[in-house]
Amino acid sequence: MKLTSLSEVKRVIEENHFSIRKKYGQNFLVDENILRKIVDAAQLVADSSVLEIGPGFGTLTLALAEKARQVTTVEIDSWLIPILQNHFDGYGNIRLIHDDALKVNWSDFFESDEKVVVVANLPYYITSPLIEAMLIAPFRLQKMVILVQKEVGERLVAHPEQESYGSLSVYVQSASDVEWVCSVPRGVFYPTPKVDSAVISITPNKQKEDKILSPEILELTCRAIFGQRRKTLQNALLNSPHWKLTQEDLYLAMKELNFTTTIRGEKLYPEQIVDLANRIHLVTQSKT
Repeated sequence: MKLTSLSEVKRVIEENHFSIRKKYGQNFLVDENILRKIVDAAQLVADSSVLEIGPGFGTLTLALAEKARQVTTVEIDSWLIPILQNHFDGYGNIRLIHDDALKVNWSDFFESDEKVVVVANLPYYITSPLIEAMLIAPFRLQKMVILVQKEVGERLVAHPEQESYGSLSVYVQSASDVEWVCSVPRGVFYPTPKVDSAVISITPNKQKEDKILSPEILELTCRAIFGQRRKTLQNALLNSPHWKLTQEDLYLAMKELNFTTTIRGEKLYPEQIVDLANRIHLVTQSKT
């Protein structure tokens, strides 16, 4: 059974009377080369614990199970569960969970000190919330390798001055090392989606993470900057509907920074936005 074969995938669909459901963003990978690039990017070793989101027919799951100690895979579609159970028969290291990945209590399945590699083929509608959930999950995220729409991949790796640069870029890059693994043409999926995709690797960076004094203030700072991205930093921060920041607060926060409030916030690098958010946090906290 070669699930990267288009004819085999069509056979599975026909034999199981399976109906592809657009609401779950179901596009099945039928390319061995891309499959191997995803597995290689995960950098698995014999004792790796893997969490896979959205196994589809189990194509990637089986490849991961050949490399890892344990693969926990989460599928929301009840129609896929019996197909997956059949495909996973004989694999003692695959744990299948029928649930919504955004609602799972991960503490039920992973120890708090367990190192976990997350691998996922993410539909567009859950990409951002799933990334955020994994970065704060109650286990030790070792690496995340995700297959996403190309537009999202561009946002994840974007830098200042690039149109794709925004809150998601800063949120992920401020605490992680992000790498573009490869582009993925739409033709390697069945059915063929309307857009191309990309494989992105996200590796948490403890040194970066430790520099963030308040994730909440960093989020509000990003909202202010990118919600009004054409405004100067001063106008964006003082006129944000998400908080009440005074001119004095901003003056005190900017005193030790190496950029001015006349710059547009979208020109700042993630580490500069972290510095700014930290200063705002310290200034506002001193008033409470």
